[in-house]
Amino acid sequence: MYELKSIRTMDKNKHWSITEEKDGVTKSLKVEEAENGFIITKNKYGYVEDEDKHIDETKKYISTKNPLEGKKENIKSPMSKEEMFSFLDGDIV
Repeated sequence: MYELKSIRTMDKNKHWSITEEKDGVTKSLKVEEAENGFIITKNKYGYVEDEDKHIDETKKYISTKNPLEGKKENIKSPMSKEEMFSFLDGDIV
């Protein structure tokens, strides 16, 4: 089971983020409001013990929709794998 560490709203609703960590790998999704949409940054970093390698991946997208809009802040209960990956690995643009 994946555990959502946090969803934070920062800077008067201009920035949002969600982060999760499992087995030494951290995944995060950050959303920043721009003049005509949203800048979305996905990060994945950490050490994959099974493959004996470090990873550090960053992808940026531009979207007209905020994938974190309407999500509750400071969620501490476990989320399903499908729900977590819909944010972190899914098609968000």
